[in-house]
Amino acid sequence: MKLSLLALSCATLLATIGPVQAAEPATNQPIRPVSQCLRTDRISDWKVIDDQHLMVKSLGSRYFDIRLTTHCPRLTTSSYIGFRDGVQPLMQPSRRAGNAPGQNPTTTDGRICGDIGDAVIPQTGTVDSTQPPCDIASIQRIDEDTWKAAKKVPR
Repeated sequence: MKLSLLALSCATLLATIGPVQAAEPATNQPIRPVSQCLRTDRISDWKVIDDQHLMVKSLGSRYFDIRLTTHCPRLTTSSYIGFRDGVQPLMQPSRRAGNAPGQNPTTTDGRICGDIGDAVIPQTGTVDSTQPPCDIASIQRIDEDTWKAAKKVPR
């Protein structure tokens, strides 16, 4: 009796596991394509929506919506903005700082993708004007119509 109950339990377990294994394997995809990231050296214009939200235009008619993790009060009064790329190369003790092109697997070309450590840095344009960084929660591409509508709204 115990043996048949054990066999029945095993058969039920195998019947439920079988279909899961038969499903197609998941394809490996990156979290987001690098092409969806903002190159900070190509920014041509920006619009501060409020102290947690801004939109950026870069060369090639690419538009981005940037949301911050917390309120950034100085963002709305800043004359300039800067960005900090959170993905930085690791220092190797036997080498000097910096790497030859192609040696570092991280993205160190100023792309901002919304990764941990990416931040907006408000600046007023005066001496010692750098403010504390404001961490980025998300970045996503937007279309030109969304950009134009945001530009029309007075700050």
